[in-house]
Amino acid sequence: METLKKIFNFQFGRRLIAILSIIALIILLIPVLRLMLYTAPWYDDYNYALTSRNYWLETHSLFYVLKGAFSTAQTMWYAWQGTFSSIFFMALMPALWGEEYYLLGPLFILIMLVSGSWVLTGVTLKRLFGAQRLDRLPLQAI
Repeated sequence: METLKKIFNFQFGRRLIAILSIIALIILLIPVLRLMLYTAPWYDDYNYALTSRNYWLETHSLFYVLKGAFSTAQTMWYAWQGTFSSIFFMALMPALWGEEYYLLGPLFILIMLVSGSWVLTGVTLKRLFGAQRLDRLPLQAI
């Protein structure tokens, strides 16, 4: 009878809730990380990175790779109206060095998304509500 009372009266501490929240976040990211293994460049990825890739294969020089990305952005400036800074970065896709590196793009995006949300939520909770670190962690992990 005492054991049942202890079980039903158990309360999670702030530290345990914070640790369980972070573990839940990691577990929920596992399928996304697993899907990254199957990413592959498609149609326009090849077109944007073609000049940079050719420079890389010919010279193995980072300067010429950047020159190829700039050339691609310049060509798109004359041929198409769009976001030219993003075209510059699309011309520098990780598959430029080999298709096995293409998963670095989604990994970078995921890291930026999680870390940006983590910091923004933490700063907001601290500034607006004065929340302590252990109180912020579960909400940051959500």
